Amino acid sequence: MGRITLLVFLLLWQCLVFVEGQLTCAEGLDPGQTFKCFSKSLAPEKNGTVSIDLDFRQIAGDMRFQITASSGFLISKARWVINTDSAAALGPWTIISSQVFLATQPAFALEFDGNCCDATLWFVFQVVVCGSDNSCTALSSQRSVNMMCLGQPCSGYLSSFGPTLDCPTCLASEPPILVTINAQGTPIKPRVSGVNCNINNLPHGGYYYNESDFMALVIDSGKPLMRYPGGTVANYLLTSTGFLDLHNIERSDAYARNNDDILANRGASGYDMIDFNAMVDSLGLASSIVLNIYTEPVENTIAYLDQLKRWGRQIDLIELGNELFFPEYYDVFPNERAYLDRVATLRPEIKSRFPNCKLGLIVPNQVYTDPRIAGFAPNAPARLLRWIDAAAANASNYDAVIIHTYSTSGIEQQDESYSAATLGALSYATNQWFKTIDYLKKKFPNSEIWVTEFNVKDYTPISLPNTLQTTYLGAIHNDILLLRASLEPKITLANWHSFSKFMLPSGNRQRRRTNMYQHFSLIKMALNNASHIMPVTVTGLEEERRGKFGPFSRVEGAFLSKSGGRQGLLILVSKSDVEIPLGALRWSSRSLSPPKIVLDGAIQIGLSESFATQEEALGDQFEFSRVDGPSSCLQNNTLCPYTLNLIPLL
Repeated sequence: MGRITLLVFLLLWQCLVFVEGQLTCAEGLDPGQTFKCFSKSLAPEKNGTVSIDLDFRQIAGDMRFQITASSGFLISKARWVINTDSAAALGPWTIISSQVFLATQPAFALEFDGNCCDATLWFVFQVVVCGSDNSCTALSSQRSVNMMCLGQPCSGYLSSFGPTLDCPTCLASEPPILVTINAQGTPIKPRVSGVNCNINNLPHGGYYYNESDFMALVIDSGKPLMRYPGGTVANYLLTSTGFLDLHNIERSDAYARNNDDILANRGASGYDMIDFNAMVDSLGLASSIVLNIYTEPVENTIAYLDQLKRWGRQIDLIELGNELFFPEYYDVFPNERAYLDRVATLRPEIKSRFPNCKLGLIVPNQVYTDPRIAGFAPNAPARLLRWIDAAAANASNYDAVIIHTYSTSGIEQQDESYSAATLGALSYATNQWFKTIDYLKKKFPNSEIWVTEFNVKDYTPISLPNTLQTTYLGAIHNDILLLRASLEPKITLANWHSFSKFMLPSGNRQRRRTNMYQHFSLIKMALNNASHIMPVTVTGLEEERRGKFGPFSRVEGAFLSKSGGRQGLLILVSKSDVEIPLGALRWSSRSLSPPKIVLDGAIQIGLSESFATQEEALGDQFEFSRVDGPSSCLQNNTLCPYTLNLIPLL
């Protein structure tokens, strides 16, 4: 029996080194023979030593050691040393020719110098075992050393018998990530990148569809599908009068001011769809309509459908009310039966006028906001479960079920911060989104899913300047949900909430485009220019981040291509508060060559550098940083904190 102990000594001088990997072991390489391996330590010991023991059991023939080193193409010189008396040149990603020696002569070393900092070194120890019949088998163990040395030059010496890694003023960072792109794509659904058009029907401080600013914003946002007239306002806009219903005491003051604005700007005839129709037609937009079946009687709704028909509107998508399961609407819809009876009356009226129109049936948002429902908990709210079950029983009469996904941040007044809200919202979205979609697919197996509003659950802080939905953290959250909706085949309609948050009054009351606009428009334009979307898997991070509602991944994304080809745009969203080293890219099919990054065409949207802290930048509505081309992070193979990254691949 021969026994080899490989000791890699890393002398850390103001330097923190991560070592990771998995030793691959096997038995029975030769008939009657055994190869056994184990790792004494997979992490640095107190003195920075990593020890790997290889135990060989009576194997005939020679044993070979091979080492492959990579430093992200930053090593300028390296050499391979065997038993201290022979050497071979080594370049980045170069595999050393096998060196043959006996088990009693295990010494080897790798020497290097150059600018190895801000990079990662991967050392692959490969043991090639050859039997008496000259057949050989290779087994590998990979270790990586990740360093950030602030751009300082450094040199090192890794061996089984000597020191040192010498790197001044090093800082710790995350280990590099591996991005695997699924080689099979699905067609992009343009209706999934829509917006909730909540703007024209709340005109107090807003603007109208025929204004040049509005038209320009629509075009620059990628001409998204417009959901008309919006969410809650759809339940109160009286199509018969053009004004908002005022019977709800809690809303009456605000809606009275809105009515004053409508009267001042539109006259006694009030608001109608004429300007919206003209805008949609002139820009070639898709649109959906939310019917008011709450404050309008059935006969008025039918008259409204006749008006749409006379205008020659092609109506493709209709939502049968908005969030009518909330207590606010108990006076008309005290239970699910009242709602289903109303929409059953309207269904034939709609189909007779618009036979190809798809109809969406609302289910409670609490499927997302109350984890007990999707978790099938015994104490889930009985009224909401009855609504869901009744909707499922009638689902065959409709085309889709409608859900709104507002992620709670979990922050409270005694713990108000945008950083805490970010952790809460991102952890909630991760731990509840997929459960919700899976639940709906089980309950409504033959229905499309329409996510007609998504955002962070709004919260107006006492000690913070801006509501969560209008901040940078809301934009990062929505980036993730937009990509997830685009990747889910059952979701055929989804709306970012809302278009009214794409341009807001600034300090001088002049309207400014917001972080919400910057993020949505980049992803929407990318989707417009592609035909297929492919999921990506991100691995290699030592641990996930953790928020109030559980862990969540630090990086998420998708790949967009034309005609399902290999060239396209990799979208990566960093949800991390520190830089993430970007390691290798590969296709899920190993027969395909790894994709190549084209940094000249890359775009990075990140936190504004004008703020002293991440906390301030996360809570801002307008300020951001944008780099077109090689950003300081991307050119160093890293993702900056809280960034939206669009990276062309060849």
